[in-house]
Amino acid sequence: MKTCEQIITDMCLTVRHDFELDRHPDDAAFVAGMTGSERRALWNQMSQIFYNNIWPHMTFRDEDDWK
Repeated sequence: MKTCEQIITDMCLTVRHDFELDRHPDDAAFVAGMTGSERRALWNQMSQIFYNNIWPHMTFRDEDDWK
C-alpha cells in the first residue's frame, strides 16, 4: 500500500514527467527538470489537492481484503 507522500509524488509525476529531474536555475526554460523551489511548489499544490479533496473520501482496506 502506498503512503500519502508516495501518492502525492505520483500526482506530481502525472502533472510533470520531469518532476524528479534536477535543473539548475540558470538553465534555459525548455530544459527538462525542475529546480528545488519549483519542485516544492508543485508538491505543495498537489498535497493541498490531496488533503482537501481526496483524503476525506478515502477508506483503507486491510491487506486481507485483496486476497
